[in-house]
Amino acid sequence: MDQTFNWLLEASRIAAALQERILASEDVADFLAELARHAADTLSGAGSEVYCSVTLLRDKNRISSAGSGEQSLYMDETQYKCGGGPCLYAAQTHVLIDVPEVDKEPRWRSYLDLVRDTGVKAILGVPFNLEGNATGALNLYATRAHAFDNSAPLIALYAEQASLSLRLALRMGELAEMKEHLAAAMESRTAIDIAIGILMAENRCDQEQAFSILRRASSNRNAKIRDLAAEIAGSVAGKPVQTYFKP
Repeated sequence: MDQTFNWLLEASRIAAALQERILASEDVADFLAELARHAADTLSGAGSEVYCSVTLLRDKNRISSAGSGEQSLYMDETQYKCGGGPCLYAAQTHVLIDVPEVDKEPRWRSYLDLVRDTGVKAILGVPFNLEGNATGALNLYATRAHAFDNSAPLIALYAEQASLSLRLALRMGELAEMKEHLAAAMESRTAIDIAIGILMAENRCDQEQAFSILRRASSNRNAKIRDLAAEIAGSVAGKPVQTYFKP
């Protein structure tokens, strides 16, 4: 009972810390960096420093990565340059990859030979449980062989809470992106409406005819309708016209 309570308490503590970092982050990339630093601090133990990086993929292509320091970022970048490695494999396949001894792992040798020169002795790639076409992994590097053998429960707990937080951060990022696209669309629509009004007055025509004039001019000049509309509105105002939209 005490052990269960302790794990629930630890899960709550990790969740609270990660939620604070979501609220303090400006975007998903910023949160990934905060997550990597917090994971390194949480999972480092006596006698073995843990370096951490986070890889985020969409359709198995990297869209973002972050690290707790220069060393973890170097190991991630080297992994991509080598065309693969344990952590990238974990992110792509949703399979936990444990490399307790870098010297004895037969796979990914071109990458691991470079990693060994940095002093890293053990690697653990822990996949996140994300939504849609997004996948990713928590990448852990330690300076002692078998460094993660006795911390598997804590790492699994951390990865579970990190997955929930990352899913929330991704949703918030998608909503912010949708808001930006909506604002851009509405501002373009406003510029077009202004230009149509100007063309209606100049050509004494209706709205449909004015839009046809604008569309033909856009095609003839190989310009986007919204750019041409802004140019027309600006020519009348004598300066660039700014449109505003507050969603």
